[in-house]
Amino acid sequence: MIKQLYLLFLVTVASTLLISCSNDDDSSPDLSDTLALDGIWKLTSLKTENGKISPEDISLIADFEMIGEYYGLLIDFIEPNILTQTGFYDLRLRAAGNEEFVEDIEVVIPPGRWSKEGNELTISFNNNTLTFVINKISKDKISLVADLNSYLSIMNVFEDEDEPKLTFKGEIVLELTKQN
Repeated sequence: MIKQLYLLFLVTVASTLLISCSNDDDSSPDLSDTLALDGIWKLTSLKTENGKISPEDISLIADFEMIGEYYGLLIDFIEPNILTQTGFYDLRLRAAGNEEFVEDIEVVIPPGRWSKEGNELTISFNNNTLTFVINKISKDKISLVADLNSYLSIMNVFEDEDEPKLTFKGEIVLELTKQN
């Protein structure tokens, strides 16, 4: 009887170990260098996470959200490490309970350069550099995360000499789908 209980215990432990060590859906990105970025990618999602906005010299912080809509922006990663962008997207902005819809934001950025090192994708143009963390990557989809304030200042969003300077906190998340 003890021998049977011992065998039952071993079978139970072995099956528990096999189940717990199975290949779970691992959400960590596959950052292997074999996944090529070269090609044309379409912006399919743009949103902020944990966004905050605050005007310069005023101690006021409000929630801030950007959500892209109607995407027509194409990004071309060309070997050897040249980047071009053409197209547009619409943007819905929410801050401190107010909402505004901005249509047809045309992306006019001169060709730049890109590099990928580990889980970082760095884009440079017009003496500006922006680094994205590659959140997820596959052969046809990529999710990129960057500091919201850095992204908005480099892209010259909300830059108006007649308006107070704004500071943003949070992250911008871009999702791209590879085009055929």
